[in-house]
Amino acid sequence: MKNRTVIGIICIAFAFLVFFATIPMISNKTTAGTSCIRAKSKIARGSCITKEDIEVYTSAEKHEGALNQEELIIGKYAVCDIFPGDSFTVEKLTDVSDSAAQSLCRLSDGELAVTVPVVNLSAGFSGQLENGDIVRVFIRKDTGSEVPDELQYVRVITTVTSEGVSRDGAKAGSQQADALPASVMLAVNDEQASILFSHCADSSLYLAFVCHSYDGRAQGYLDTQKAYFSRQADENAAAAAEYPGKES
Repeated sequence: MKNRTVIGIICIAFAFLVFFATIPMISNKTTAGTSCIRAKSKIARGSCITKEDIEVYTSAEKHEGALNQEELIIGKYAVCDIFPGDSFTVEKLTDVSDSAAQSLCRLSDGELAVTVPVVNLSAGFSGQLENGDIVRVFIRKDTGSEVPDELQYVRVITTVTSEGVSRDGAKAGSQQADALPASVMLAVNDEQASILFSHCADSSLYLAFVCHSYDGRAQGYLDTQKAYFSRQADENAAAAAEYPGKES
């Protein structure tokens, strides 16, 4: 009987020992938290993120979707403005820069870069138009205005000031950065370029903002525009087959 009592006391003592030994370990682990990464300073949209732009900190909370590995952040480009204290997510970063120089290098076969003048302040969206934005082109004549089917959705490469400085070429905080655009560079195909050039002399071109490049709808709009040209090509091919020798 005494042996059982002794064994019971030993078991109880051992249980208390385990309990009080593990509690501090669990508490310390919880207090230590998780190593996280956040923006150290403001990162402008389109900027390449460097080690100086980020800082590592410890958080007791888990941030869903946040990237906490430097190699997944450094060297990427900001899709939107990132402010001090913001976490980094996949949606905020891209592998490709939207600078004018990079956009010109990435023009696909059959794609051209053309520059059209901004008629007035309102046509330039008060300087808020950003690289990669999607716009719609209105052509205004004495008889009224229209939006050609070919110019429903057009991608902006960059805006250019009267001094020839592109939006991403101007230094932040400088007079050039605050200057309103005098012209807008667009990515178009041959048909779109022909329409724009044919109306530059006798008409006024106005741009209507559709969405930013980082809007989830942007690529869909561009695909819709491409689909229009594909349908036109199919119709022209069918007409040519039905009436050989007749130009469409």
